[in-house]
Amino acid sequence: MLADTRQIDSFDRPEDASADSPLIVLQAWQGGVPTPAKPGAVALLQLLTSSEVADLSAITEVIRNDPGLTVQLLRFADKTLGKAPEIDLILGELIVLLGLEQLRAMAAEAVLLTPPDSYY
Repeated sequence: MLADTRQIDSFDRPEDASADSPLIVLQAWQGGVPTPAKPGAVALLQLLTSSEVADLSAITEVIRNDPGLTVQLLRFADKTLGKAPEIDLILGELIVLLGLEQLRAMAAEAVLLTPPDSYY
């Protein structure tokens, strides 16, 4: 069960997009650009979805704050639901529509961002 504890903003439509809008995320999703997620964000998503009761606002924030996870959620929803989500969808509504089992599956399949070889 997902529990909503906060108001969730919707994505901007492309014609309303500003420099800091999620337009880049939507273009990546629609264009098929590889979008790896941060390992810490995926681990936190796995933790938040590990019980039968989950905090919708916390899950939404984790996904919203990682562009890779946001794009992967949109692609996962497209694959799972059989249709592309609306551009002006509310991220929390999509998360509820998918449900915990699907979110767990998405987190398990997430493509992770790896640091460059020079990092080590």
